[in-house]
Amino acid sequence: MRPAGHRGSKPEWAEPELESALGNPVFILGLHRSGTTLLYEMLAASGCFNIITARHVICFDELRNGYVDRERSRSRSRERFARLGLSSRGVDIVDVGPDTPEEYGFILDNLHAGISITKRHFHVFRSICEVIQSDYGCDRPLLLKNPWDFGHGRLIKTLIPDARIVYIHRNPFHVLSSLYRIVVTATIQRDAYLSMLSDRYASLTESEFPWRALQRLGAAKGGLLAKGLIHQAARSASGYLKSVRTSPAGGRIDVRYETLCRQPHETMAAILEFLGVNGVQVDYRAMIGAHTSRVVPEIVRERDLVLGKLSDYASAVGYDLSKLAAPF
Repeated sequence: MRPAGHRGSKPEWAEPELESALGNPVFILGLHRSGTTLLYEMLAASGCFNIITARHVICFDELRNGYVDRERSRSRSRERFARLGLSSRGVDIVDVGPDTPEEYGFILDNLHAGISITKRHFHVFRSICEVIQSDYGCDRPLLLKNPWDFGHGRLIKTLIPDARIVYIHRNPFHVLSSLYRIVVTATIQRDAYLSMLSDRYASLTESEFPWRALQRLGAAKGGLLAKGLIHQAARSASGYLKSVRTSPAGGRIDVRYETLCRQPHETMAAILEFLGVNGVQVDYRAMIGAHTSRVVPEIVRERDLVLGKLSDYASAVGYDLSKLAAPF
């Protein structure tokens, strides 16, 4: 095979074995802290999908090279969590362990292929999916989550025409406030769980000057960090709007986090019907933990910037940002 970048060569992401490698994957896409993890857990609980877990992220090289089997890698991961005393993510109520649902973006980044799907590195993403499916040994659809790909729906549908996308949205003020809190926490003090998942973050915390500079930024709790997060969210939201305007509506469904929390069974029934699967009986309401509608002062102070950058997106998905983070 000629190199993917060779003039006139067929790009690896368009090879015919794509269908057998990926099947009909389902993507959960939303802004960071928009409820993607909750939705991932709920869909995983239906029993209809294979998912990417913390074990897959942490042990990916071993799994890819066939050094350990599924149960052995689960056991080793469980022992590692126990040694570190990790039982929750700390920043929220999500329990952590070998089977915690996780993002494929971590694996991509650890393989030096970026944090989101691209044409250039699509062969890397495909190989990840092959390893995960082989680990399960059954042909259930692969359920995938990665907030970094929220704005890349059109690209995903171009590369994987049979992919189905479940978009989840949340009041942008709540998203930004929650994201601000988690970033500050992860920059002030080393996050052991995140260090297990992300080689990039682990290397950063082991550096000297870059880590100290990041700690100062987090500790300062000033407008610079808040502005950066708002601009980042706005770029992703803009990508989402372009994707839905230029792609057929048949391959996606949009849900709101607030509706999922208020009406979990009705919302999940609609999603499962869209995906064409029948899940096991699950008490979805019991999976919903406490959440806050309080917005941190640093985001409140940037209200005008949020309105200017995210009003179009908010209106498109049914939020009135003139009401500052109104509780649901």
